[in-house]
Amino acid sequence: MPGRPNDTFGIGWSLTKLSDDLVPVLRRRLDIGLDHENAIEMYYNFAVAKSIGVSLDLQVVNPALTKRVTSSSGIKDVDTAVVGGLRAFVRF
Repeated sequence: MPGRPNDTFGIGWSLTKLSDDLVPVLRRRLDIGLDHENAIEMYYNFAVAKSIGVSLDLQVVNPALTKRVTSSSGIKDVDTAVVGGLRAFVRF
């Protein structure tokens, strides 16, 4: 970022492919997913001072497990998770 030489940022993506040997009976009979999971994370670290920083973070996860059991013993779809974060840190 021009004018902010000590700031840092990053973007990461992951794809997790689950083994076909992982509980195949559950996959076929219950249709609960367990095939693959995607995740992306983005962050930006603001350098407030030489040893103090503030970081913004956003994570989006499309889970491998697509169904869950509810408290009333029903089955419900699992949604994509979106999580934001704010962190302050001091380096000694």
